[in-house]
Amino acid sequence: MNLLIYVAVFMPMLGGAASFLIGLRNKNARDWFAIAVSALTLVCTLLLGGEAVIPGIFGMGLSFHVSDMQHILSVLAAVIWVGSELFGREYLHHVRGRNRYHLFALITLGATEGIFLSGDLFTTFVFFEIMSFTSYVTVKQTQDQKAMRAGQTYLAVAVGCGMATLTGLMLLYSQTGTLAFDGMYAAAQGCDRTLIFASAVLILIGFGAKAGMFPIHIWLPDTHPAAPAPFSAILSCILTKTGIFGALVVSCKLMRFDIDWGYLVLILGTITMALGAVMALLSVDLKRTLACSSLSQIGFILVGVGMQCLLGGHTTIAMDGTIDHIVNHALIKLALFTAAGVIVMNKETLDLNELQGYGRHKPYLMVTFLLAALGVSGIPGFGGYISKTLLHESIVHYGGLEIIEWIFIVSGGFTLAYMTKLFVCIFVEKGAGEEPRGTKYLTPGAAIVLAAAAAAMPVFGLFPVKTLETIGMYSQHFMGGHGEMNGVAYFNAVNLIGGGYSIIIGVLVYLVIVRHVLKRNGRYVNIVPEWLSLENRVYRPLFAGILPRLGRTIARLPDGMADGVISLMRRCIFNKDGTHVMVKENNYFAKYSDEPYLRKGFSDTLAFSFLLLGICLVAGLIYILCGGV
Repeated sequence: MNLLIYVAVFMPMLGGAASFLIGLRNKNARDWFAIAVSALTLVCTLLLGGEAVIPGIFGMGLSFHVSDMQHILSVLAAVIWVGSELFGREYLHHVRGRNRYHLFALITLGATEGIFLSGDLFTTFVFFEIMSFTSYVTVKQTQDQKAMRAGQTYLAVAVGCGMATLTGLMLLYSQTGTLAFDGMYAAAQGCDRTLIFASAVLILIGFGAKAGMFPIHIWLPDTHPAAPAPFSAILSCILTKTGIFGALVVSCKLMRFDIDWGYLVLILGTITMALGAVMALLSVDLKRTLACSSLSQIGFILVGVGMQCLLGGHTTIAMDGTIDHIVNHALIKLALFTAAGVIVMNKETLDLNELQGYGRHKPYLMVTFLLAALGVSGIPGFGGYISKTLLHESIVHYGGLEIIEWIFIVSGGFTLAYMTKLFVCIFVEKGAGEEPRGTKYLTPGAAIVLAAAAAAMPVFGLFPVKTLETIGMYSQHFMGGHGEMNGVAYFNAVNLIGGGYSIIIGVLVYLVIVRHVLKRNGRYVNIVPEWLSLENRVYRPLFAGILPRLGRTIARLPDGMADGVISLMRRCIFNKDGTHVMVKENNYFAKYSDEPYLRKGFSDTLAFSFLLLGICLVAGLIYILCGGV
């Protein structure tokens, strides 16, 4: 069993290198090899168990542990990767750089398994950073202008927030002496609560950024449309869940049942949930809409994480709702992004105005898309309704959170509204995207992935006790829960009425806002002004402009002070001719040269600035580690 842990983590990484070499000779063999590696990883994850340690890595070693929820997440990651690779074989057929794609996609798979199977936060962080850098390459696969910019933002957020997480880990370790999941809570009890809380916040910054949590969600809306559809599915289905996993570790293993921490995560989750829903409703780009939908659904999951801390020992409902919505969302977005990929393969556009009517006369695509859309909208009888009902019940059970409850219900209504907008645009309305009946559009791999992912929704929704409740019960121990739920009546009048409110709101939003505000003269319009961008208005000016200039100013102060001291000495002590002694300018600290590369590297390119900061930090850590030895 321990050997299988190493195989699940490192075999995909080696498989990525092997796929690159195979692709130099036979592209078809490389594609099938990548699928086989993903499938073998799935088999290994199904059989996983036990613990494993690799001592001596970075002085702390790598620790792996297969607990209940970690097992679920590792299997889920492998399932999504098999589907992505199966569809990717067809989607990427005419894309350049496929060797590179499979190399880094498989390394990312191994790193993702390393995150989900880690036994301490240090191991989680190591594989988290590997995953961030390897997934960056696949994000910018097409290398067009949008992909390069999206990749730059993705890398900047990954490096910058990763440094925050590393700082938090160092602070936590200095206080507790351990980063092991099973020992953190006990070790933290005798420590300064303020420092523990601060370290938890810093750690959450890195994990929350990858999850897409507000206010560090800026990479997500643009990255999904820029990445190839198979990897968009991976980003939405799994890579965001690595951030959720980190948030769960901090919330359940370190800040267990901490009320203040619970409110913090709950508020951030609520904002993320509502913001993503609004952004998705306003979007006129197919994949951007699905990306913003993922942002909103991550908010639903974070609400569940926050409620676990608030409910204390009565947190079973919140725990089950959290893991169930993770599973639901992963399968739903696999179906939806695969459907989007099918559309892009045939129409080569993501603009809804160019896709109007495309799905008419395409019943297979329509049914599978509809099943996934009903699932994410929380319609009774589908998987999303079950997990959202559990999350809603946890809010009601705690009491006193009426505002949060109504934002939850309204966000669910917005979900139905924007999914209805997509479905009607693509499958009902007549327009520029319509094609003759019988047009061939679907490949075998896409058909298999669509059917498998979409079919899970009615199965989960109609048989929740044997499916989602079983998954929830199996995953509770990791989150600190014990025992069974007290029989949630998913289809009683109270829960159906709660779901009915969301449906009514969704219908009204669609009929009033979508049909009369967001659609004019038969075309969908984007009413969001270009200047309204948190990234362009706040983050880029701050980190690519203000902070570098501030750093240059601070760096030049010692130089100016030295000049002043020398000049003063010349005048007061060596006062012969009264001339100043000028120290030769340092192009790196006193003043930037006119060389375009330096000016661009430090002033214009956000990702490169963060990358240099990361290199400096790593160099310092290596020095500290070597000095400690």
